[in-house]
Amino acid sequence: DRLWTAFRPWLLSVLQQSSEERLGGWCDAVRFMVTGCKRPKLAAMFSRHAVEEDVQFLVPLFNFVLCGDGELECNSLSCTLPPIKFDYESSADASDSPKEGSSFDSFKRLRLLMSLLIEPSAIKTMAASEEFCKKLVETLELGLGHPYKQLREEVARGLYFIVEAASHASQALGPSSAAGLVRVGTSLERWFATEARRLSGLLRADNAAHVNNTAEDGARPKHVVESSGLLYLLLHSSLNRMSSHHLQASADDWMQFIAAAAAHGDFELRAIAPHAMSLCCCAHPVAPTLEEPKLWSKLPMVRALQPLLCEGAIEKELEKAF
Repeated sequence: DRLWTAFRPWLLSVLQQSSEERLGGWCDAVRFMVTGCKRPKLAAMFSRHAVEEDVQFLVPLFNFVLCGDGELECNSLSCTLPPIKFDYESSADASDSPKEGSSFDSFKRLRLLMSLLIEPSAIKTMAASEEFCKKLVETLELGLGHPYKQLREEVARGLYFIVEAASHASQALGPSSAAGLVRVGTSLERWFATEARRLSGLLRADNAAHVNNTAEDGARPKHVVESSGLLYLLLHSSLNRMSSHHLQASADDWMQFIAAAAAHGDFELRAIAPHAMSLCCCAHPVAPTLEEPKLWSKLPMVRALQPLLCEGAIEKELEKAF
């Protein structure tokens, strides 16, 4: 605790001044600290069980990444960063430079968080604390509609990693030990489906009215930017070949959303939505066998695509589906 208290002000100062190029070194340092829970030099002195179970020292590391400038809590997990969001209503009257600086600071914290969420020992540390996991999701979820693409994509990746961490924790630790994280992950999947349904209606209304929705100053409506964030979430899920596993219960909602985005007048949505559709349909959890050569036909995303190919489908969406 004394070590963190002594070094933290200096670490925060250096992190704030670090460029994006140096951020990779910070991420490597975080992962090195997490794997330190194995403590190979101590393994000869203590039993393997005692060495691997000692992950309490990761609590201040989590709190360093996810807390502000206040006093660092070393005994329990805490997330005090303000929610990552953008105020569309007051954006015209505000200066851009403070937002850019604040957004880059948030981007750095998100990158460090990703380094934690890919390590099993770190997932084990947060798995039992439902309150912490909920606060983490609340900090991230509004960022899907942030106008800065770099930050929007990092938020999407972070939300996917939380869902993936919940799945991993449930298998590795058991449903009871990871109950908090599993409940948050399940709730997050339901929220994704709700957002997909909401945004599908808005995008199809734009498509029916042949609206581009891009203002003269280049600003894009909030629902268009939120759709972009949700598509990045799909891309990260399908690139990890997990979209058919995590999103199978809401596959129909997702495919309707992707089709509406693919036919939209916004350039970014038109570019990434067909790519997301292709990846989701190709994200096979298992390879075909001689007995089952057409396992792809059983995938939820492929089945959800079929209604888009039927008679009466919207022409632009039909083209993207093909």
